[in-house]
Amino acid sequence: MKIFGYCAAALVVISATFHGVAVAQVPGTEGITGVFATAQGEVAAYDAAVKKVRFFSVTGDTAKESRAVSVPGQVMGMVAIPEGYLVATSMGRGDLTPPIRVSKIPMKGDAVSVVYERVTERPQVTNLQHCNGTVWLGFFDSKYNTIIGKLSPPAAGASNPWTFSQSVAVRMGDSFNCLGDRLVVGRSYGDAQGQDGDLLLYQSGERTLLPSYRGVRGVRALGEASQPMVIIGDGWHPNYGEMAQGRVSIVKQRKGEQRFALEILDLDQQNFNFTKFFETSIGAERAVVALGSSQVIVYSGIDGQLRKQVVYTQVGKSHVLDVAVGAVESGVVTLAVADEGLRLVQVRSPK
Repeated sequence: MKIFGYCAAALVVISATFHGVAVAQVPGTEGITGVFATAQGEVAAYDAAVKKVRFFSVTGDTAKESRAVSVPGQVMGMVAIPEGYLVATSMGRGDLTPPIRVSKIPMKGDAVSVVYERVTERPQVTNLQHCNGTVWLGFFDSKYNTIIGKLSPPAAGASNPWTFSQSVAVRMGDSFNCLGDRLVVGRSYGDAQGQDGDLLLYQSGERTLLPSYRGVRGVRALGEASQPMVIIGDGWHPNYGEMAQGRVSIVKQRKGEQRFALEILDLDQQNFNFTKFFETSIGAERAVVALGSSQVIVYSGIDGQLRKQVVYTQVGKSHVLDVAVGAVESGVVTLAVADEGLRLVQVRSPK
């Protein structure tokens, strides 16, 4: 395994200068536990109470439901494909031993079909995402081991299931994203019991250690593959009540070099981890939406003077907080938040 050298930059000073956040709760959505972006101005949400994916068109601070589709299992990921959507389902409350399934939801109607199914010792999906024209699926195949690979449709006109091609098998690789033709994998724990996690880069079958601090819980590649930059949620520790740090860090490849450098963007005292990141824009500025353990935070001006805004703080405690980017228009970003119901959070550009 290669190890790229790095230097760690000092913590960036962040000014909280955002304002103009509005939060609206959508009635009749109390069972929603997860949200997913589907298209501009539309979001999908998994309602655990009725075991359905509910589709909403979002305008301003209102959401209108267009349809609801029954799915087999707890929805852990969702991506758009030309003929509709793929949803990955696995174990959830009240159902701890289902197979891992990927099902196809048509663009219209409710005729759901299972396109891939796999029985594993630990039936938990870690992620389903679409990048570089390919659908990627990650899941646990045993108590600690994770598998990440490509999910491909059958040939045109064929009715056989989709095929899964394994790319990575690694202990506790529970977050990942594509970086051009490479795969970046975050690990909450290392190869041995009690060992800190790390950040790994996979290319052409070779594994390289990238700089991070302790375990990594969230990974997102930003910008162009020619200027590699990855935002990560690191600082994880199994004793998260006392030792874990809610860090948001950037890993950048040095210009003209193979080495990567680690830069800490934020050390947040209210969140013990960050698990999801979404790139968006607020007005003319590039921004990142970060999902913490109890808050949703927007970091704007990441190319210059960084600014931080806590746009939502968790109210309910029965489910894990979730967020997706709904619509971006006229300097306003609408976020869909799952917190014992669907809530719409509108974030405006600073004046």
